[in-house]
Amino acid sequence: MPLQDNMPSAADAVWEAFRDGDRDAFAQVYDEHAPPLIVYGIRVSGDEGLTRDVVQDLFIELWRSRARLQPVVSVRGTY
Repeated sequence: MPLQDNMPSAADAVWEAFRDGDRDAFAQVYDEHAPPLIVYGIRVSGDEGLTRDVVQDLFIELWRSRARLQPVVSVRGTY
């Protein structure tokens, strides 16, 4: 029998904890998703410093706007 798609995953729990203001959960989201975003950004822009700044700015904005963020199907998406 296939697994149900609507079952919460560990990633869902971490995202929800982050949305609730849990700093450790935010660190987990950052640690998992920032490195591949940085690698991708460097490939696109060719500028490591700029890419690191942009990714850092993205996560700062995510933290600031966490109360307005919606639950997501996949935090990772398709990068």
